[in-house]
Amino acid sequence: PEQRYLATRKAAALLCSVGFQYVPGVVKDKKCKHLEHDTGLIDLRNFFEGLKIGIWVLERVIRSIKPHGSCPDALILTANANYAVEYELTQKEPVERYEALFSRYTASKYDAALYVLPTKARIEKLHEKLGYIPKKIFFIDEETLLREQAKAVFVSSGGTLPVEQLIYWSRAGGVEDLEREELEAVIYG
Repeated sequence: PEQRYLATRKAAALLCSVGFQYVPGVVKDKKCKHLEHDTGLIDLRNFFEGLKIGIWVLERVIRSIKPHGSCPDALILTANANYAVEYELTQKEPVERYEALFSRYTASKYDAALYVLPTKARIEKLHEKLGYIPKKIFFIDEETLLREQAKAVFVSSGGTLPVEQLIYWSRAGGVEDLEREELEAVIYG
């Protein structure tokens, strides 16, 4: 009824056997309780690819290289920077979970983490609870991003990151154009 198709182990093995270098892992959650989150990420991917902003790397591709530990929902690789992307539909509690995530991204090899939250109110509430948020952590609400498109601006405690800047530093191609070693270097630093 949800019109979804899930790859089996046999399908993943077939893709590997015919030369696909990034074969996503088999979905363990057959009930797809994260369907809304995954659908939102597809919308974000379409948005970024529509504006020709860098190379979008899905979490499942990241997991094909780094099967254990934490990883972002996606990566955007531009000509001059690598960005972690987090799509936050639900609020994490307690606040310490965000503090741990932000610390991880602050210490990471990614140039910044781009957080997309559903509403401005959620961003404001998070700022109230946390106070200062590290300058490598940028926020935008989904409605503003999709409405303003190239004119949209990600905001952090330390400044702004205009979508136009991401477009300016865009990188052509798709994930299939990346050598595995290059992607490993981005993911592992």
